Amino acid sequence: MPCFVFNHFSTHVGWIKDINTKGLAFEYLHKPGSSCSPEVVDIFSNVDGPEKFYIKALPCQRIYDIAVPAEAPSDKGLQKRRCGIAYIAPPEAMVNEIAAFIVSHMKETPLDNESS
Repeated sequence: MPCFVFNHFSTHVGWIKDINTKGLAFEYLHKPGSSCSPEVVDIFSNVDGPEKFYIKALPCQRIYDIAVPAEAPSDKGLQKRRCGIAYIAPPEAMVNEIAAFIVSHMKETPLDNESS
């Protein structure tokens, strides 16, 4: 299920790649001349029904912003980048929402099927 991050200050929308209760990493398309320095983000899914998810105005700080090697050159001058953020003193209710989101949206991995 696609889940996204919206950066309030630079209006970037990105795809969540990794998430935990302390922060997340997302990939986005970068246009030369723009910057991605999120201070407040929204986290959401684009589905309806019981899997719908939305956290609004989560304070955060950028930890890194790196280029992702391109699989194919972009004809629009866009570059794929990965940005890592840490949440800044989120209220306990938001941490609980993020934890619930992680549990409900975790994908099964091959190791989950192996017996010990």
